[in-house]
Amino acid sequence: VDASRRPKNSALEVDLDFEHNVRPAPVITEEVTASLEEMIKKRIAEGHFDDVEKPSTLPYKVPKQQKEMDENKSKKGLAEQYE
Repeated sequence: VDASRRPKNSALEVDLDFEHNVRPAPVITEEVTASLEEMIKKRIAEGHFDDVEKPSTLPYKVPKQQKEMDENKSKKGLAEQYE
């Protein structure tokens, strides 16, 4: 049956059973807690961390060439300069 053949809102009155595709939450027991603690202690002892390490130096960039500026006032006006 598709939506066009059944009455509007008729599915609201019916108790539908369907399966969820979501994994259930893990049950936290003392064994699970102990195994997690052991794993953490082992990684700390080995010095194995998932932290991202900052690079020691940044890549070198060549500085841009700066043009020399002439601070003297021009003796020509703009009209004379563009003739």
